[in-house]
Amino acid sequence: MGVKYLSQKLIFSVIIIININLFVQTIAQISIMTQTIVNVSIPLTTIIEAISRLDLEAKHELYKLLEQQIQEAEANLSEVDIYDWGINGQPQGKPVEYIPGLGLAVIGGKDVPA
Repeated sequence: MGVKYLSQKLIFSVIIIININLFVQTIAQISIMTQTIVNVSIPLTTIIEAISRLDLEAKHELYKLLEQQIQEAEANLSEVDIYDWGINGQPQGKPVEYIPGLGLAVIGGKDVPA
């Protein structure tokens, strides 16, 4: 049984997985035939459960699709234009400090020069 025989719910999950690349997000935008964009939120655990129910052949097909998406994305990286920061160049930014349990915090608040 290949990907084409999966239930509608599993196919929907597979489409979302492909669109979110590498399972790092649970929100995907899916273009419907009317060209309407619909935001869909599916918990990552639901996607993982759906994949775990696939047979080995379907998992292999999914892996090939994901691998193809990754290769296409990596190939397109060289085509991305470099961001133009203007005549002043890239701004220096603000000093930050890592605070365990909190994350990065700007040191000095709003009065620190940009």
